[in-house]
Amino acid sequence: MPANLKYAITGGVGLFITFIGLQGAGIIVASPSTLVDLGDFSSPQLVLAIAGTVLVAVLYRFNVKDYILIGILATWAMGMIAESCGWYTVDPEAGVYSLFPSLSAGLALPAALHFLTFDFSWVADHVIHFCFITFSFLYVDLFDTVGGSNRYCIQGRYAGRRRQSAKGKGSASRRCLRYRCRRSAGNFYGNQLYRIQCGRCQRR
Repeated sequence: MPANLKYAITGGVGLFITFIGLQGAGIIVASPSTLVDLGDFSSPQLVLAIAGTVLVAVLYRFNVKDYILIGILATWAMGMIAESCGWYTVDPEAGVYSLFPSLSAGLALPAALHFLTFDFSWVADHVIHFCFITFSFLYVDLFDTVGGSNRYCIQGRYAGRRRQSAKGKGSASRRCLRYRCRRSAGNFYGNQLYRIQCGRCQRR
């Protein structure tokens, strides 16, 4: 695969995830005239999202460990303060829920998990829709895997060059193989644990 295509896929996946994050935070909204428009900067959701992003960037700049987790918890705390002050108003009909955890239902787990209880009756009546859905998820996950694999391979080669020892030779290919194996396992089981495991592998 050409190097420019690898970088293009990596950048495209990053922009795709960024666009989803901006949409979820309310920074960008749908517009009938321009398709995309800026959100309401007076809304508490948007202000909290920007404040949390800036906080994460500052912590990253000063090499603070677990900066993403700290930023998430700090933004959550700021949201609870905003709700206590009355600025953040709860409106479940509009999709705005309380930021305070509710233990009214207790800590009980679901009674049973529906494992391998698929119902394909809908597919028989909507074959074309099912094909569109399948290929959409296929290509999104394919480009996500290629972009993530390229990122870890580049970092693995960089770390291998810095070590300059016989022990570090071949570390890039091993890391790429570990990423692909964990990525495949994560897709099969329907979780995202491969990111955590590959992060640990990368720090070794």
